[in-house]
Amino acid sequence: KNLPGLKRNLTVDFSKEVPIEELKAEYQNNASFKVEGSKKLIASIDPNEIPVASIVKNIISNYEVADISILEPSIEQVISKIYKDGVV
Repeated sequence: KNLPGLKRNLTVDFSKEVPIEELKAEYQNNASFKVEGSKKLIASIDPNEIPVASIVKNIISNYEVADISILEPSIEQVISKIYKDGVV
């Protein structure tokens, strides 16, 4: 179950410069982006807004990618969210 407000971090190492403007334009309302260096992108995604798999599929299909990883919220974040918001 995806708890509202808990985001996943998608880290993408591109083979070329990060196409940040294109990605921001395409996902402006569904993800926030941070660029580290010229080839690394970290996207914070709410899976309740857009499936992470659809973003991964789009990136892999349209850009040269060297590496990709998805970081789930930690158990501490999940428990904190449940206690704060009473989400069950």
